[in-house]
Amino acid sequence: MSKQKRAVQYVQQDEPAFLKRMKLQAGYKESPTVDTKKQELLEDNSDSDTDPDDEKPQVVVLKSGDLTEAEAKHVEKQAAVKPREATDEKIFFKKPKKTAENNDTEKKSERLKKTSISKKVKNKSLLSFDEDVEENDDS
Repeated sequence: MSKQKRAVQYVQQDEPAFLKRMKLQAGYKESPTVDTKKQELLEDNSDSDTDPDDEKPQVVVLKSGDLTEAEAKHVEKQAAVKPREATDEKIFFKKPKKTAENNDTEKKSERLKKTSISKKVKNKSLLSFDEDVEENDDS
């Protein structure tokens, strides 16, 4: 039974004659189907490789050292002919060196940790539900 459920097919039936006549009288055009849309996409992709002249970037030379249109075409051709070289070397990253500012922040964080520990000891008697556990650990 599971094989039958997987083999679901759709069979499009012919339109009734009265609908065909009504569409002819009204001048109805058939909308594109999935197959015709696929064909249109394939045709459009072949044209997209070449850009029309009006869609190409515009070259503006403001100073004498700027790149001209001829030089830009030459550079484009060189880039297309000569692909970037791929290196098989491993890339190593170095850890940043510690500066005086980093040392100061580390010292401050250590001081804060010490003060927070001392504050915890001072507030030991306030609402401590673990007193029995802590007393057993101390002794």
